[in-house]
Amino acid sequence: MKRLRIFLALALALLMIALPMTACNDVAPEGDEITITVKVVHKDKTEKTFTIETTATTLLGALQQEKLVEGEDQTAGFFITAVDGEVADWNVDQGWWCFTKGGEMMMTGAEATTIADGDTYEITYTIGY
Repeated sequence: MKRLRIFLALALALLMIALPMTACNDVAPEGDEITITVKVVHKDKTEKTFTIETTATTLLGALQQEKLVEGEDQTAGFFITAVDGEVADWNVDQGWWCFTKGGEMMMTGAEATTIADGDTYEITYTIGY
């Protein structure tokens, strides 16, 4: 009987420690599949919407999984030069890819943007400032 009480007390203690770490966490732990939506607006204003099911924890990881972006590592982070096969070239037309979430410009790069199930992002070809 004493062993059962000790076992139950330990199990309850472990549950009390583990529950807060998982219940409030919006970010999928590695291995859990989540779904995000990404809308790409091309230079000619055509739009494509992608539904991505992923175990990635960052936006860049999900986009690379689907081979939606190309770019290069730079000192400041990963610089995205092409989305959905279209290259944005500042030297040609001052083109660049603007990343937004819910219409609001993101303050982090794709490699530092943590994703959660149900998130929606927009990537828009933008000319100039």
